[in-house]
Amino acid sequence: MLRKPTAADARLIAHFLGRTSYIVALAAALPAAWAGVAREWSPFASFVLMVGVFCVFGALGTSVHHEEQRLDWSHGMVVVALTWLLVPAFGALPYVLVDEPQLSNPIDVYFESVSGFHLE
Repeated sequence: MLRKPTAADARLIAHFLGRTSYIVALAAALPAAWAGVAREWSPFASFVLMVGVFCVFGALGTSVHHEEQRLDWSHGMVVVALTWLLVPAFGALPYVLVDEPQLSNPIDVYFESVSGFHLE
């Protein structure tokens, strides 16, 4: 149990958060590609920026040196909890960059990113 997390625990968690960010970046590239095919350049730029942020976060996380290769269940729980908080925060970038009056509040933007719906 992570009652007193050490620096080694933080490095291991950061590494696996980085790996998770790469997976999310790959999934986020799909709407970017679709927007590019449809020649919707404003959403395309928003999605590319989001993919870039996920890739930078992934690079920072995976560059952290750690000794262990396997996650303990307590490390995994922290990785999952932080993933559930950080992915919608970074995934809200396209909503922030669009000019929608319904999405002027940051809490609404975060909610829409968590729920995955697009207002029209």
